[in-house]
Amino acid sequence: MVIMQGQQNNQKRKATKPQSAELSEQAIRNLVGFFDVLIQMDFAQKFKQRNERNNENGNDFQGITSITTETD
Repeated sequence: MVIMQGQQNNQKRKATKPQSAELSEQAIRNLVGFFDVLIQMDFAQKFKQRNERNNENGNDFQGITSITTETD
């Protein structure tokens, strides 16, 4: 009896196994855009934390500035 119930449970699991779905181009674009925003937010947070650490350490480095030199 226990064996038969186990077989029935296996059959039910196979019958209810979700089928893979394909995504449309629009859905893929939406996902790519969503993850792009998450990555940008992560970069912004890390940039903010780095600037806060630099300010705490007394480094007021704001970024790379262009230096021009006169040539003859």
